[in-house]
Amino acid sequence: VGRNQFGLVFTNAKVSIGDVPNRPTRPICIKISSNKVFLVWEAPEFNGNSDIISYKIDYKASDDLKWSNALYTVKESCVVRNLKANTKYRFRVSCINSIGMSPFSLASQEIKTSEASDKDENDLFIEKLEEENTFFNDNALE
Repeated sequence: VGRNQFGLVFTNAKVSIGDVPNRPTRPICIKISSNKVFLVWEAPEFNGNSDIISYKIDYKASDDLKWSNALYTVKESCVVRNLKANTKYRFRVSCINSIGMSPFSLASQEIKTSEASDKDENDLFIEKLEEENTFFNDNALE
């Protein structure tokens, strides 16, 4: 409300308060094969008052100095593929809303991919999971 010698003025304002989401939970490796891993995690308790648009998944081999982007997905699970056989890895997840990206989750426990061999039971299980709605960043793995 404003008032002066010429009269009275009224105005309305809408304030939207938002923030980046909190970090998601630590990812857990459910199935491991020689070149793929199936990960699951939980959404953060606070989404920043804005829906989660996607999750960003990074990986790091035990010998690597830096994290590499594996993929983006809209679900709280994914298959990370194109991993090296008989190699130790850790994974981390962040979530993205309309404001920005959350801090990364705590890194997963270190896992080791199996020896390269013919397709095993885990490979067949993971292949079925790959058919789900996941957006892969193929350039990140080259």
